Amino acid sequence: MKTISHVALFIFLVSSYSCGKTNDSNKPKPLITELEIQEVLKNQNFECASLGGICPNGIARIFIINKVKPDRSSVCTGFMISTSRLVTNHHCVATQQQCSNTYLAIYTGSNHMQTKCKSIVKTIEDIGDPNDPNRKLDFTVMEITDNYSDDFFLLADTPAVADDLISTWVIDQTGLDSIPGNLLDSRITEFSCTVVDENERASLFLENCPIISGNSGSPALNNRGEVIGVIWGGSASTVDSSYDLNSRRKLNAIGLATEVKYFRDYLISDMVL
Repeated sequence: MKTISHVALFIFLVSSYSCGKTNDSNKPKPLITELEIQEVLKNQNFECASLGGICPNGIARIFIINKVKPDRSSVCTGFMISTSRLVTNHHCVATQQQCSNTYLAIYTGSNHMQTKCKSIVKTIEDIGDPNDPNRKLDFTVMEITDNYSDDFFLLADTPAVADDLISTWVIDQTGLDSIPGNLLDSRITEFSCTVVDENERASLFLENCPIISGNSGSPALNNRGEVIGVIWGGSASTVDSSYDLNSRRKLNAIGLATEVKYFRDYLISDMVL
């Protein structure tokens, strides 16, 4: 069994870095407003960068609109777990007010579906010190406004263990790395990562997993294609999605994912809390 001694220097960075993307002072600041969001959703361009040629339906690009300060609006990732429910992170969408201002473009292969967050089913964040390396919980399950009729992600019944080879599917917010930035371009990107010994954490500690800003809420899958966790943080903070993808896949970077057992109970549509 592996130990985490060779990645101990990453612990503080990983445990304190959540990976939703906001527009900071070093990046272009495209304003996301209610007036333009429908056009943004309608004209989304998803590039597929899988390792096997096919990207999964049901992965979503999430736009959280800040009405007061549009340049503080943000983007995240999420994934459908039923015909009406989507999983993302607490640090992306945590309240009903944020939900009311959250828009989704859900990938369906050759096209995508436009919808909104309808309600928060369940959202949990660790209430302890965010710099504690034992931090583990960061997820939101939301109900969407429109019925989703395509493939969705199945949740694993068996937990991942050390040395498991898994796949993470992230949405890289490629349009926001350009100058001027645009809101239309994104890339569905697959990484092959390895589970490291959990060391009594409830989050999965993932090796060779170059998670960056904007990947928050991405699914991590076992070799049967079932969800074993939702990505909430990573150590590749100096990299963005314009970084050469082949080089990025070789980075010895770390990712963290809240285990599926914490949000599995919120799959069924009549369990709204």
